[in-house]
Amino acid sequence: MSIIQFPAEARLSEAYRALIAAGKERFRSLFDKEQKFENMVWDIRGLADRAIIRNHPQLHFTKYQTLDQPLPAIYGDAVKSWLLLSPYSNIRSLIPKLDMARMLWQAIAERRKLQQDEFLFESLCEEDLSQAEQLMMERLAPSTAHKSATRMIGFAKFLAERKLCHPLYYTTQTQRIEDTNRHTIAGQEEKMAMLPSQQTLEGLADIYRELAIDPPDRLRICLLAILAVTGFRISELLTLPLDCEVKEVRGNNPRYGLRYYKEKARGGERMFAVRWLSGTGAELAQAAITEIRTITQPFREQAKILESAIELNEISTSKLWTLDRRNGTYQMFSESLVIVPRNFFHSRKATKPSIIEAVNFQHISDFLSGRTSSRGTTKSVFERFEIREENGEFCTMHSHQLRHWLNTIAEKGGLPMEMLTRWMGRENPRDTGAYRHLSMDERIAWLKSGIRKKEVGGLLADVYHTLSEEEGDAFLAAQIQAVHFTPLGVCIHDFAVMPCEFHISCVRGCSDYLRTKGNQKERMALIQLERNTRNALAAIPNTQVAAPWRQHNEAVIVGIQAALAIDNDETIPDGTTKSPYEAGNTHFTSGA
Repeated sequence: MSIIQFPAEARLSEAYRALIAAGKERFRSLFDKEQKFENMVWDIRGLADRAIIRNHPQLHFTKYQTLDQPLPAIYGDAVKSWLLLSPYSNIRSLIPKLDMARMLWQAIAERRKLQQDEFLFESLCEEDLSQAEQLMMERLAPSTAHKSATRMIGFAKFLAERKLCHPLYYTTQTQRIEDTNRHTIAGQEEKMAMLPSQQTLEGLADIYRELAIDPPDRLRICLLAILAVTGFRISELLTLPLDCEVKEVRGNNPRYGLRYYKEKARGGERMFAVRWLSGTGAELAQAAITEIRTITQPFREQAKILESAIELNEISTSKLWTLDRRNGTYQMFSESLVIVPRNFFHSRKATKPSIIEAVNFQHISDFLSGRTSSRGTTKSVFERFEIREENGEFCTMHSHQLRHWLNTIAEKGGLPMEMLTRWMGRENPRDTGAYRHLSMDERIAWLKSGIRKKEVGGLLADVYHTLSEEEGDAFLAAQIQAVHFTPLGVCIHDFAVMPCEFHISCVRGCSDYLRTKGNQKERMALIQLERNTRNALAAIPNTQVAAPWRQHNEAVIVGIQAALAIDNDETIPDGTTKSPYEAGNTHFTSGA
C-alpha cells in the first residue's frame, strides 16, 4: 500500500524537492529494490549494522495510533527523509523518532482542521509544536514526553536548516525528570528491587565455576562473566572482535582492557573503544575470553571456508558478518569472537556445523529466563540447575540487569569481594583483595562479620562475644562507625567523632592503624614512604627552628620500621591484621 500522492507540483518549494530527492537517493543506497520509498511500511532489518538482531522491526508511516491510515505524502516523505539523513545510533532509535512525527501530525491536523493536501511546511509554527507537546504530555509518561519533545525540536531544526520552514524558537514545556530515587530510602529500595537478587548472582557464579559443563552452557556463562565485570550492553558483548584484548603498561603499572564497538555511536564510521578493567575484573575477563576463544575457534575455521567461497562466487548466502563498521567494511564471522553453528544452543535439533551464525539476544534470553512457545518450552539455566530464590521460585533475570548491577556497585566502590571470590572459585576472600574497593557500609559490614565469625580478635571482639546476639549487634553498631583502607594498611578511626590526632600520619604510632602481615602492596608503600622521609630528613637544617620538623620525621621513620617489623615476626601468622603499636591498646587484631 502506498502513501497518498503529492499535491500539485507547483505548491512544493525547491528546498522541499531537494530534501525528498536526497532522501530517495539515500533510500536507494540502503534498501533492496523490492522496497519503495513511497511504501507506507518499511522493513528496516536491512539497516541493522549488527547481525545479532533477530526480530523484524518495521516503520509504519501512518497516522498516530493507526496502522492503515497513511500520513499525507507531503508530510510523510519529509519525515522519511529526516530519518534517513539524520544520524542514528541503531535502527531501534528510529521508532521513537517516527512516533514523535506521527504525534506532531496529529496535533497539526486537529489544530488546523486541514485537508491532507493543504499542508505546507512553510506554515509550521511554534503553536503546532506546543499543541503536539500537550498531546505528548497527555498520552506519555513524563520522562518519555520530555524525550519526545526534544526529538520534535530536533526535527524542526532539521527542517529550518534545509529552508523548509522558518526557524522556530520553541522551548519544551516538559522538564527533564531527575532521578530522585537516590534521595529517599523508599526510592533506593525500589531501585534495588530491580537488580538481580543475591541468589541469582550467586547462582550465576556457581554455574560458571562448576555447574555448566557442556560447550553451549560454557559459552553463554562465560559471556555473562564478561558482562559482570564490564557492564557492556548485550549488543556490544556479542559483537566483540576476536582480538578484543588490550594489554599495556603505563608508569610501570600493567593494565588490561577489552576493545569493543560502542552501541550508541551516532553516524559515521564505527570506531573502537576500550573498557579498562580493575585487576580482579581483568582476571575473570581473561579467563572467560580464553575459554570463549577456544570453544569458537572451530567455527571460525568454517567461517573462513564460507567467506572464501563467496569471494570465488562459488556460493551465495546471507550475511557472514557480525557488524557493519559504516565505512564500507564489515567485521566478518572469522574476525568475531562470538559465533556458533546453527542450532548450537538447540536441545531438540541437530547442530548444522556447515552453517555459521552470530549469537543473538534470544540465545542469551533463553539461557537466563527460558521461553514457552507453540513449539515447546525451553528451560532457563536456573531451572535446569535448580537454583531458586528464597521464596522457592526459580531465579530469573535479563542480561541488562548485570549492567545496572555493575553501575550500582561501582557507585559503592567496586565488585564485592565475596562475589568475585565465588566466580573465581577461591576458598578465601582474602585472596581476592577486592575488599579494598568496597563502600564504607560494606567495609563496616566486613569488619562486623569478621568479629561475629571470630575471624577478627581484639578488645571489641572480646566484649561482643560476652553479650547476647541482640546486645552484641547493638554494641557493634554503636562502636564501629568507619573502616578506611589506605596504601599503608587499614584505619578504623571515625573522623566524624574526632579529628585524627596524628593528622593522617598513621605510622607515627596511631593505635587505630592496622597492618596485614605479608601484604606486599602495603610493604612497598611503607618502604617508599621511609625513603622519602629519610630524604626529607637529610634536607632539614640542624637549627632550633627546624627541630620540631626533624622530630616529626624521626618519629615517622620509627613508626615505619615498627610496621615493617610485623612481616618478620614469626609469631604472627601470614594474613593477620593487627596494630604495630602499643600492643593491647588497639581495638582489633584480625587473624587470617
